[in-house]
Amino acid sequence: MTPQGDEPHELLVAEAVEPELFVDEARLGETVVRTIHRVDEVAADRRRVVYRMKITGPDEDTIGPAISGDFPEVLAGLVARSETLMPLEPGESPGFLLWHATLRWQRRVTMALAPLELTHVQFVLLASTWWLNEHGRRPTQVELAAQAGTDVKMTSQVARSLEAKGLLEREVDPSDTRARRLKVTRRGARLAPRAIAVVERADAEFFGEVDALGTLRTLAAFSPPG
Repeated sequence: MTPQGDEPHELLVAEAVEPELFVDEARLGETVVRTIHRVDEVAADRRRVVYRMKITGPDEDTIGPAISGDFPEVLAGLVARSETLMPLEPGESPGFLLWHATLRWQRRVTMALAPLELTHVQFVLLASTWWLNEHGRRPTQVELAAQAGTDVKMTSQVARSLEAKGLLEREVDPSDTRARRLKVTRRGARLAPRAIAVVERADAEFFGEVDALGTLRTLAAFSPPG
């Protein structure tokens, strides 16, 4: 999300109810912007998409107009674009198919990790920290978030939970006392490769019906460089 005259801000999915709605959330300092996207059935062959935005915080009066100021132009553009497109069946929509595939994959990984008492995001951050440590790096929480593609604030919260589990150590950076350097503990170093192997098996089972190399190339095309 990019408010007018401002830098882009990351959106997090705060809630999802397939196939009825999802809620995304952006934190702009102490102000929270929540947008609800809901699909209502109007008739057997018609759906209505409803957007509802709620802004709370000290800057709500100024942020609201900055975000919604171009909504009329955006909606007019979407209407014009939709009029030039043939209606798609759900099975012809890449986004719809990706949404369902993602949900199924996440469920598979969550089930695989349950015996290790790790959530999916805990696994991602533990494995990323372990990998960086193995390559001679002790990342800050910001660097870990960049490596894992996660929100910095959420990364900090999950790192604390991993620390409480005895899997991660957070040390003050001597060169910047505001930063925390991360290192897996001995227990974390033993668990991370096990968890990676578990997830790799789950991935192999899930993607076993498709061309593995082609899938990797497709996913890489949507990944950030570096």
